[in-house]
Amino acid sequence: MAGERITIYAGPPIRRALEAAGENRSLRINAICDRYDAIVVHELADMGKTFTREEWCAICDVLNGTWLLDNNWQSCWAEMLDSPEMDEKWGIDHKALGERMHKLSLAGRAAVVDVVERFWSSPNLNQVTNDELLREAGASWQENPVP
Repeated sequence: MAGERITIYAGPPIRRALEAAGENRSLRINAICDRYDAIVVHELADMGKTFTREEWCAICDVLNGTWLLDNNWQSCWAEMLDSPEMDEKWGIDHKALGERMHKLSLAGRAAVVDVVERFWSSPNLNQVTNDELLREAGASWQENPVP
């Protein structure tokens, strides 16, 4: 497996993952990331039928600067429920959106957080439209989603 050699801090999740690695730690970490990517892509495909463009914008807006590490990311929906200002700003119903986010599976919430993190860490931030940033981050939408 060829790739760039990097140095990372191995926190508790990585140390737990490496317990089953044997001698090939890189292979184990890459396998886990590969599985995670497949889960996110799968979940985002379904969300394209659920969230509108404006809702994705509101999600990214609300979660900007939110601590999405540890287990906090699992309750990302609560941030939306606490954000009535998103209704006027993005033309959405923040309560309905927060409730739909709450009903997402754990994998679905992870995919939402992944989009948000990719959106805000894009090297193209402030250079392209929100639509382009959302698409780069893996989000999709249709004009009349089915709740």
